[in-house]
Amino acid sequence: MSERDRDLLHVLAEHRYATTRQLARLHRTRYTSEASALRQTSRALQKLGGLGLSTHLDRRIGGLRGGSATLIWTLTATGHRLVHHGRTEPLARYRLR
Repeated sequence: MSERDRDLLHVLAEHRYATTRQLARLHRTRYTSEASALRQTSRALQKLGGLGLSTHLDRRIGGLRGGSATLIWTLTATGHRLVHHGRTEPLARYRLR
């Protein structure tokens, strides 16, 4: 797992929910453009989803044609355990600022 993947998991653990676009903006400095950041972040999130570490909510912001940038992501129980090194106590509630 790459450093970027671990960073995405930690951000999701801290904030509980985030859109693809929000996560891409947080990691924008790693890429040459905003479009590249969005594409690469989307790919990383799909990979983490395939590993069972993250998932997105069923409903997209903006309806069915909202695109992948409008997916809302969160950690799965497995992703939470990985980030928190096996601890299973409930997460504290966080708010995005």
